[in-house]
Amino acid sequence: MANISVFFDTDVLINWLAKEIDPNTGEELWKDPYKILKKIEAGELNGCTSIINLMEIIFVLRRKKKWKDERIISTIGRIRGIPNFSVLIPTEADGISAYSLQTVFTLTLSTASISQFQG
Repeated sequence: MANISVFFDTDVLINWLAKEIDPNTGEELWKDPYKILKKIEAGELNGCTSIINLMEIIFVLRRKKKWKDERIISTIGRIRGIPNFSVLIPTEADGISAYSLQTVFTLTLSTASISQFQG
């Protein structure tokens, strides 16, 4: 298994799941995440996301994409079933550390959280 880990944020996973295309450029936004996920499945990379991202995905798929709950549940299972891919569950200490990083370095929530997970 590879030593390189790739963190998937909500928007990247939604691009892949919904096979999104940029309406302005026609770029297929889902293709790059798909290629990376194939490398993760093959054991060339490690992948992860957080439980918070999965919760955001459920919200976006339900409210904005209008997916039915059965499809959403199946999709989340699909994400969790990817070999070499894990779901991180932040602790209270992770949240406090991410908050500190965000305020000191003016980071986005995602960047601060990713930095904390990578330790």
